[in-house]
Amino acid sequence: MLRHFLQGTLGYVGLDVIEPFVAYHVPYIGDADRSRLLDESKHRMCNIDALPLMPMPDLERFDQTFMPIPGR
Repeated sequence: MLRHFLQGTLGYVGLDVIEPFVAYHVPYIGDADRSRLLDESKHRMCNIDALPLMPMPDLERFDQTFMPIPGR
């Protein structure tokens, strides 16, 4: 669900979108796991320029109503 939201709000206006960082069940995990997630988040922020981008649809393949253009 997040992919569609990010593509529809950011990708379609021409922005590059970094693959999201998701941490599940943070309030319910132990301190060691929470610390690992915080370290991973910090590492991502320090290396943000090297993170992979989400693939976005090529808008040149669609018409003004976002219908696919045959042969493109």
